[in-house]
Amino acid sequence: MTNLKAVKNPYSDWDKYLPSHFLGFDHFHDLFDRAADLVSSTNTAFPPVNVIRQNDDTYVIEVAVAGYSRDELSAEIHDNTLTITGEKKGDDDRKYLVKGIAGRTFKRSFLVADTVIVRDAALVDGILSITLVNVIPETQKPRKLDIK
Repeated sequence: MTNLKAVKNPYSDWDKYLPSHFLGFDHFHDLFDRAADLVSSTNTAFPPVNVIRQNDDTYVIEVAVAGYSRDELSAEIHDNTLTITGEKKGDDDRKYLVKGIAGRTFKRSFLVADTVIVRDAALVDGILSITLVNVIPETQKPRKLDIK
């Protein structure tokens, strides 16, 4: 058994080390402590995920969920956290010689900026893909100032 302890921000320039679980707010240093707690407490290696940055504003989270049906999966955003859960339903009374396909309950969480919206969620060939877009309001976009 391994004892894991959360370590508070050991990096002075932490944004270089920012895990892919943080989407759309690389520059918000004040959210780092909450994010570190979230990563250490809820993210495990199951199920495997890919986080793909398609461009500056679009991300795709792919979750390997082979064996789970749409009814056994859920995804929601609440308080800047995207949470994906899976729970196998029904009893499996088959007798396995080898059982290599996992069917356990899981919960994966990703911290997202308040400007991130879900564009699409699809389950295709055992991969749950969730497309996120960072929509920054005009008032928050950088502006060039005229210097007189």
